[in-house]
Amino acid sequence: AFCNAALLHWMRLEAYAARDYKATVQVGNRLMKQWGAYYNGWTSFISAVRHSASGDSYATLRDLFEQAITQVQDYPDQARTDYLQFERECGTCQSCQEARRKYPPQPEAQQLVQQEQEQEQEKEQKKQQQQQQQPNGKRQLTAKQAETQALAQAKKKARLEKVMATAKELPAAKALAKATAAKAKFFDPGAKFFHAPAPA
Repeated sequence: AFCNAALLHWMRLEAYAARDYKATVQVGNRLMKQWGAYYNGWTSFISAVRHSASGDSYATLRDLFEQAITQVQDYPDQARTDYLQFERECGTCQSCQEARRKYPPQPEAQQLVQQEQEQEQEKEQKKQQQQQQQPNGKRQLTAKQAETQALAQAKKKARLEKVMATAKELPAAKALAKATAAKAKFFDPGAKFFHAPAPA
């Protein structure tokens, strides 16, 4: 285990520090003699080779992917998926078709790709619908916003009606207050009777 860790560290130094393509491939091949059955080992090896390559390394990387497919035991399906992705990105149309015939995508992978495509289509449709419902850049009110505005308008109307009712009752209140004040004016606290108002 210690030897494998040392080889992994050496390979990364050659790839990411020295950027020595040949040395990276040599050390990686030595490492894969021990870690060839593990998907993570091949992923580290291929990533290091891709980083250190300065020219066209398509043929070398393709050979590494095919070796990984034949040797990986823990995640073989993922190794095939990575190779197909590599062919889509770096290969030709013919090489990609050959890879798909040789290593057809697994049903689960196809299902995931289909789900992603459907989600993207739904997002695009929603975006188009929103653009159609929002002409001239004006935002349409949602149901919640409309309900909030209606509630605020109802409260405002109720406050206005209350103010109007108070205004209507104000003259009667003033008249009552005036009559009460007139009665108090003719009341003599020292006597037991009210003074009658002087005749007009």
